[in-house]
Amino acid sequence: MAQVVGEEIPDVVTATFDGTDLERKLGLGFVMVTVDPDGQARPCMVSAGEMLVLDRRTIRLGLWSGTSTSRNLAAGSAVLFCHVAEGVVYYLRGHARSLAADPEARLDCFELRVERVETDAHEGLPVTSGITFTVVDPDPPAVLAMWERQLAVIRAAS
Repeated sequence: MAQVVGEEIPDVVTATFDGTDLERKLGLGFVMVTVDPDGQARPCMVSAGEMLVLDRRTIRLGLWSGTSTSRNLAAGSAVLFCHVAEGVVYYLRGHARSLAADPEARLDCFELRVERVETDAHEGLPVTSGITFTVVDPDPPAVLAMWERQLAVIRAAS
């Protein structure tokens, strides 16, 4: 059963989305859930190249323009972000607001205000890993370069 642990982003989440050491974070995937206009949950996979923790309660996001998740966030949908890693699961809940960003970047940028943080642990049943992916095409250096460009847009959004 999930337990509320506060309103601040845990250190392990901050370390994942601090915009540094991206090569080490290549292949880590996380789930963010919004709500469609019809009330259905809309999961979205995100990576370290699409999120940036600004402070203990604020996360910036840069999502491909025009996606269902972007539309949901722009409409004020609640957000559930799941950070699953070896030994720990955190659920961050909140709402996002739209930010203005360079239109040539083809990213919809948002700022998520974390309102509640929960953790989910079960005695004797530790989480051993989170979601991972591999990069086949384009190659890893091209993905890392794209992430650097995206994070620059996310930082500059207002």
